[in-house]
Amino acid sequence: MKKKSILLPLTLLAVALYAILSGGQFDIWKDQEKWYTLLLLFGLAFLYQGKKEQESAHVFIGMLMTGLSLHFILQPKLDHWPDTFTMIVFILGLALFVKSSQKKEYRIESVVLIALGLFLYFFQQITKQLSSLSIPVSGFELYWPYVLISVSLLLLFLKRK
Repeated sequence: MKKKSILLPLTLLAVALYAILSGGQFDIWKDQEKWYTLLLLFGLAFLYQGKKEQESAHVFIGMLMTGLSLHFILQPKLDHWPDTFTMIVFILGLALFVKSSQKKEYRIESVVLIALGLFLYFFQQITKQLSSLSIPVSGFELYWPYVLISVSLLLLFLKRK
């Protein structure tokens, strides 16, 4: 007998809660009517469903949705919070890392994405340190994305066994 999924009732619950929050009937936090509140509720639904039914794909999607929504909720409130580009890379790496701990795959990819997110977050400090050591950084600042493209294409077209 096939198990009934709890995803449909959870997503319907998320939509109903968002409708109540955006209707202004309850004032729990500022900007609760924004789109990322719905994303948070959907993310929590996917996380719960994924944990309850041992579905790593749903946990992954739930982590992405919850992480992105938390980013948009916290970004205006915290001064030193990273920009959206940096956080998307970091959240994707973190979600992939959790998935890799369950399925034993994508470990290298997750660590590289987390490291890239940290690199992007500390990019200004890295260039300031290099400049203070009299190391020219103008080429580094301008061309690091092209180096990343080259490495990506090299990895993409390498023959795999």
